[in-house]
Amino acid sequence: MSTRSKGRRNELKAKAILESLGYLVHLVDMPSRFKLEQDLFNMFDILALNKDELRWIQVTTNRLKPPAERARLASFIGPGTKELWVFKDGVKEPRIILLGK
Repeated sequence: MSTRSKGRRNELKAKAILESLGYLVHLVDMPSRFKLEQDLFNMFDILALNKDELRWIQVTTNRLKPPAERARLASFIGPGTKELWVFKDGVKEPRIILLGK
């Protein structure tokens, strides 16, 4: 399985989890080699909204983003929480790391 398809599978898992919790979810379109920016603000894969909160989520597979990248995500000025969801192979639930509010 390619890294792109594995990553997309995990983004869809995250979307399903959030929708089951009652969130309205925007998932970035499937990446294309012709697009320069593939994430929301070139930072996040998912934007989730319910009546109480807004969540900006970056989804990764099997590894954390480097500290500098996590700091960049945390410094995003938009409202809501900034999160990193790490899906490990063979583990059902993601590890969710709160990066900032």
